[in-house]
Amino acid sequence: MQTAVDSRGLYTSASFDGGSLDVSHWGVTPQAVDRQMMPIARENTDVLAELAHQTGGFFFENNNDLLKGIRKAFADNRESYVLTYVPTNKKLDGKYRAIRVKVNGKGLVVNAKAGYWAIQ
Repeated sequence: MQTAVDSRGLYTSASFDGGSLDVSHWGVTPQAVDRQMMPIARENTDVLAELAHQTGGFFFENNNDLLKGIRKAFADNRESYVLTYVPTNKKLDGKYRAIRVKVNGKGLVVNAKAGYWAIQ
């Protein structure tokens, strides 16, 4: 399980390279810069988010409370159980197979990888 913490804080135009550039005298509003840069921020964090999701971890992002994210990452790994999964479908056909883990009990949280690729 991988936990990822994006240390950039809240996403604003100042979060990006050149973000402190004052473009107001060019007739461009800060809101327009933000609208163009937010998809870039999302694209740049997609890999971290996907890594966290696929391994059953979490992704802490777009937040200025970095300490909260670090505490969550440590708490997430404080206690754990390891389960073994043996698929009933033995075909190694290269397809992606989703995994769903359910537990009985109230208040229990399961972080598990989302699936696997059926390859040798």
